[in-house]
Amino acid sequence: MAEGPPQISFAGQTNLGNFSSLDRATSEEFLKWKSLFVGGIQADVNPLRLAINEVALSDFYSRLIVYPNGTLNLREMLAGGEAPPAPGGGAGAGAGESPAAAPAKKQPTSGSPTAEPASIAIGRVVLQGLSFNVDYKIANRKLKADNQLILDQLTFGEKVESPTATKLPVLLAVALLKDRNGVIDLNLPIGGSLDDPEFSVGRVILQVLLNLIAKAATSPFALLGAAFGGGEELSYVDFQPGLAALDDAAIDKLSKIGKALNGRPGLTLDISGRADPVADREGLKRYLLERAVKAQKVKDLVKKGESAPSFDKVTVEPSEYEQYLTRAYKEAKFPKPRNVIGLVKELPVPEMEKLIITNTEITDEDLLQLANERAAAAQEYLINTAQVSADRVFLVSPKIEAGEGGEKGSGSRVKFALK
Repeated sequence: MAEGPPQISFAGQTNLGNFSSLDRATSEEFLKWKSLFVGGIQADVNPLRLAINEVALSDFYSRLIVYPNGTLNLREMLAGGEAPPAPGGGAGAGAGESPAAAPAKKQPTSGSPTAEPASIAIGRVVLQGLSFNVDYKIANRKLKADNQLILDQLTFGEKVESPTATKLPVLLAVALLKDRNGVIDLNLPIGGSLDDPEFSVGRVILQVLLNLIAKAATSPFALLGAAFGGGEELSYVDFQPGLAALDDAAIDKLSKIGKALNGRPGLTLDISGRADPVADREGLKRYLLERAVKAQKVKDLVKKGESAPSFDKVTVEPSEYEQYLTRAYKEAKFPKPRNVIGLVKELPVPEMEKLIITNTEITDEDLLQLANERAAAAQEYLINTAQVSADRVFLVSPKIEAGEGGEKGSGSRVKFALK
């Protein structure tokens, strides 16, 4: 019979599926996974050598508890010592001090006075079921934790009708959080007292996630602005009363919205123009007065043989204003004050302006057209300048509505909705 320890070799693969275990201290789930596959195993004993081609772990879950003395429940379980007192509140809470397990005594290897160091090599490790990085600190029985959750290529199957299904806008929240590479990267900071019997890390993290999804419904632009700058004010763009032209403030907002949409390709944007029934009605009258004055200058330019410029590029100098206003006033079709011989009476500039504005009629159709022009201007900027795909930016029905809170002119805007 050969002397020395027996030599044992193994070659093959193994798979352990639907594994689940309990924490002895809490009788709650400690470690589980759907599938653990170890393939291409080459193992030898005496000397110990282990080579593995692949380890694949899917749907892994571990419930780790940090005890007040800084130890983990994982260490207690592996050490084989007495279980520490049960945590006084759920995951992440410990009750009382628990001594660290004593190190196991090193036993000599039978038949081998000087054992060779073990040789272990693993070719590839594959983890499935999306990623979760944590950083937990305990001081004075207060837990402060950072939880980084990374979800890559999260997708959903077909909708299933269920009375227990959440009514929260999960799909919108995912579209708000998923970047152009399909990755959701969340930082979930939490904290609490280990002495609070209601404190549970899992419960707190779940509540944070639910609050995040609820925010997608109530304040989607605030959620979007957290990643790209801005906030709930990105949900609208203001215009000067009576105008549909984009000013610098509007362009700044639209640039941020365009950047955010390009960074969140799962989102679409509805654009609805608005017109204030008071401020825009007066603003349109003033705008039409200015166009009537500019029209008189355009006529003079055409008579001189020049091509007719657009009204937006025509500037009426202060020295020219009274003569062009007088001509516009005389051409206007409304009853005017006359002198004793029946000719149109000459009036000061303010009185001519007042009569023209007073006799200019602005209908609701005019206001709706203004609202549509505002929406179209925002859409054009997002598509042509911000380079947002045209199939993600939609015009919806315009509205005539007063400003919020009675603020004059605050209804002169374009409103956005994320979907």
